[in-house]
Amino acid sequence: VGYRAPPSRVLNGRTGFGYLVPNSEDSAVLGVIFDSCSFPQQGPAAAAAGAQGEAAQTRLTVMLGGHKFDRFFRGDDASVRGQAEEAVRREVLGSHLQVPADLVPAVMDTSIHRKCIQ
Repeated sequence: VGYRAPPSRVLNGRTGFGYLVPNSEDSAVLGVIFDSCSFPQQGPAAAAAGAQGEAAQTRLTVMLGGHKFDRFFRGDDASVRGQAEEAVRREVLGSHLQVPADLVPAVMDTSIHRKCIQ
């Protein structure tokens, strides 16, 4: 799931590549990449300015499922897409990053790859 939002308190001062969720955790989330930290040159501010300025967006890539895909996600791609986006809101934004509920994403782009990471 690709997550994009205006610069905000989403990362709350966190920097770095992102994080992995241990397999021992009962979570659909495998890991999160902080794209706006790791790849600032790919963001809209850099593209507009032609430089590595401050990010114009908070961008995350959330990897879900893996070998636990069938345990956490059911149904057709539209159903799975909704379940995946809810997992991002609940687990990544709510629990892991402790983002206030009033901060909603500008965009969530969800691609389903059922056999990608096993």
